[in-house]
Parts: sequence; C-alpha cells; structure tokens
Amino acid sequence: MEDDLYKVLQVDSSADPEVIEAAYRRLARKWHPDLNKSPDATGKMRQLNAAYEVLRDAFKRAGYDRSRRPEADFSPSPEPEPPPSPPPPRTPTSEQEAMPTKKPAKSWSFRRILGLVFVLIAATVGIV
Repeated sequence: MEDDLYKVLQVDSSADPEVIEAAYRRLARKWHPDLNKSPDATGKMRQLNAAYEVLRDAFKRAGYDRSRRPEADFSPSPEPEPPPSPPPPRTPTSEQEAMPTKKPAKSWSFRRILGLVFVLIAATVGIV
C-alpha cells in the first residue's frame, strides 16, 4: 500500500478540491472491481477510497499535510518580536482641536420609543 495519498490519487499536494474529486472519479472508473476484472482492482479501489476520504475533507487533509512534514518543521519557532510601542498621545495644536466635540444625540432605545408611542396613543384617545 502506498503511503502518500496524493500519489494514490495522482495529484499534486497543492491541488484544489475539485481536482482531487475529478482524479478520484477518473481512477474509480478505471479501478472499480465491477469494471476492472484484474485481481488487484479491489485493493487499488480500497486505496483510492481511503485516500479520497482523507483528502476531500479540509480538516482531515490539513492534519494529513501536517503529519507529512519532516520532524524539523515541528521545532519551536524563535521568539516573535514584540509589537511596536503605540505612538504617544496627541496633544491639540489649535483652539478648535482643544474644544470638546458635541455629544452624540441620544439613541432611540426601545424604552424611549415605547414611551413616545404611549404618549401618542394617550393623546389620541384623550387620556392626557
């Protein structure tokens, strides 16, 4: 049994999912035991099914790709550089910048809207 699932499906390791599916379908037509009467067709079809089962699922494929990497890739990476320090706070340079800005208008909360609706209904009915 071949260990490299990409070789089983005869695709590159960077192949898109559509390419993997097309390769599987092509090889399945070639090696399916109902269509191919050679004695190794069943074994070959099992290999194709196993390879396709892993490579069609993005999560399983990512795990398989990680397991294919040499052990040197699993060494701890060097310490990352610390992020740059934030810039100092900005001081206003003119009178206009030093003045406070207007407060934003009150938001229309559910409670405020409900109160206005009540006032409108009460005014219409004549309660107020």
